Amino acid sequence: MELSLDKNSLLSPNEQISQQIKLLIEDRKWLPGNLLPTVKELAKSLKLNYNTVAVIYRGLEREGYLI
Repeated sequence: MELSLDKNSLLSPNEQISQQIKLLIEDRKWLPGNLLPTVKELAKSLKLNYNTVAVIYRGLEREGYLI
């Protein structure tokens, strides 16, 4: 998986992951029609709470990055 967290970053985990996903979409590394990791998969791989990842996905959906 291409997503990662920087524990020394001034950005929250939510902001870090949101920005990374946006860049992957904008750079066309994640194309329309491709499946994202599930909330559960992403939470497990990044060692984040399930609800944190759900909030990230909902925010990206509101911004038009996800359907």
